[in-house]
Amino acid sequence: MRDKVKYKNGFTIAETVLSMAFIALIMLMIGATSLQMIRTYRKGISIKTVSSTAQLIIDDFTRAINASAGLKCLEYDSGSFSETPCSGMLSDLDGTVICTGKYTYLFNYGGTDPSRRIEVDGQPIKLYKVNDQGATVCQDPSLVNQAVTAIANDQRKDLLESGDRDLIFHSFAINSVINSYNYDQTFYNISFVLGTFNDQLIRTNDASCKTPSELTADAAAGQDVGSFDYCAINKFNFSARTASGKGRI
Repeated sequence: MRDKVKYKNGFTIAETVLSMAFIALIMLMIGATSLQMIRTYRKGISIKTVSSTAQLIIDDFTRAINASAGLKCLEYDSGSFSETPCSGMLSDLDGTVICTGKYTYLFNYGGTDPSRRIEVDGQPIKLYKVNDQGATVCQDPSLVNQAVTAIANDQRKDLLESGDRDLIFHSFAINSVINSYNYDQTFYNISFVLGTFNDQLIRTNDASCKTPSELTADAAAGQDVGSFDYCAINKFNFSARTASGKGRI
């Protein structure tokens, strides 16, 4: 007697192929979603870094100005310093020095040619703070570098340290108003643009982040480009008043 053949139910080849294709599609969707989440997280961290750093800068400048009798400013242009009024758009030149009487700030701008930036100890600075009693750095524009390096190393530092998200000023402007109720005080309205310090990510003409399509075009042209996720830039405003004096030291 012939044995009966037993058949087991299973997937056909077509069903197997369709199942694998479906699983692959799900994996691709999960991967794309995860990648987008990572990019969104990186972008958020970049924006948060700019905002938190700007707040620290605002707090630092505000405390220094509030304790000051006034400000004295120097401009840095084509390798030399000269005195300039502490008013208007200071970032039209290569770099700026602001003396408050106790602390002095030296800073470069993102759009400045690297060969024309302010240097301390042979290294370009971004936002350099010096414990400068008596504003010695601003006393003689021809001796700024010597005055800075004469101050102990532990009394000076760059407030914008290097990292994954290097930051720098892209513009800086001051407007001053004498207090009509107390002529010994001066109010300063200060605005600045702080953002990523990366020429490949920034449009230097208007200090804004390049779009992903612009970065793709740059890469296609053979240029070195960074990641759009690490680019962030924003404008900030704050006001501060001097403790006493006519706005100058």
